[in-house]
Amino acid sequence: METLALVFHWFNAVVYLAMGIYCTGWTAKAAAKLGISLGTPHGTTDFRATYGGMLLAAGFFFFFAVLRGSIPLESASWLSLLLYLGLGVTRLYGVLTEKPTTRLMITFLIIELTLAVLSGWLLIDSAQADV
Repeated sequence: METLALVFHWFNAVVYLAMGIYCTGWTAKAAAKLGISLGTPHGTTDFRATYGGMLLAAGFFFFFAVLRGSIPLESASWLSLLLYLGLGVTRLYGVLTEKPTTRLMITFLIIELTLAVLSGWLLIDSAQADV
């Protein structure tokens, strides 16, 4: 199961780093693809910091975890679980309250909750392997 964890966290590293670079370097284009209107320099800077900066930080965390540095894979699985649960639950809340039922929002919701389940499964498996 460790192989699946390595593959999953390499996937996380690549996706988060790529999206962080895209949101940092091409902020207006990235926001437009997500259907977000920036409107002001403040909005652009905040989007860049939130989407670019946090995605880059998460990507580097996963990258260093799979390189077998000082970050154990279990920690990467915890971060993955918390990120995907946080994204999925808050997106579900938004879908239920604001009803932005675009295909993109529903697709993100399904992906986030599915990856949260996979992250939880990796954590459970890791805990059982330690016993």
